Amino acid sequence: MVVLRNLRLPELDKNRNIDQQKALIFDAESCKYDVILGADFLSKTGIDVKYSTGTIEWFDNELPLRDTRTLQSKDFLAMADIIEMQEEHEFFGMDWYDPHCHATEILDAKYEKVLVDDVIDQLTHLNAQQKSDIRQVLNEHTKLFDGTLGVYPHRTFHIDLVPGAVPKHSRPYPIPVIHLQAFKKELLHLVEIGVLSPQPHKYQNWI
Repeated sequence: MVVLRNLRLPELDKNRNIDQQKALIFDAESCKYDVILGADFLSKTGIDVKYSTGTIEWFDNELPLRDTRTLQSKDFLAMADIIEMQEEHEFFGMDWYDPHCHATEILDAKYEKVLVDDVIDQLTHLNAQQKSDIRQVLNEHTKLFDGTLGVYPHRTFHIDLVPGAVPKHSRPYPIPVIHLQAFKKELLHLVEIGVLSPQPHKYQNWI
């Protein structure tokens, strides 16, 4: 019997660790698993495996159960990325992706029509002549204040890829938890208004 210490399950929660757990060592060539976590471990740590819904929960986090027979290369790469994050945490002594480390809360984007006169009224630090000059400029570009997103009208851009080129694998771009809701809301809004469109691809990455 051995004692495993400072256990982490980063795919479920990269910030939570388990102090210690006793474990038995066995040698069986027919076993395809490196570690088997039993019911006693799951109960002790609060991990809830829900076969009725095909999910696994650990406190506020929920993930779909994986079928080891259908795991693809991208799944293993994603797991490797998570392990890399954990190793950075141990090396630096802090979690660089912890929202409480660097990130601050951001507000939701607002797509609302703005009147030029309302903008000018807020420029209290300017004199009358300066306000008049700015009002003249802004009135020539009122479309910029109509609350919608525009597009560059003079040219359509297209990026040609080298035939047979394979994208380089890189770690998913991390979004601090504190930004997650605002990010999701903005992303869905851009999809709804047609600025972005889902493009399934075998090389797509997580955000």
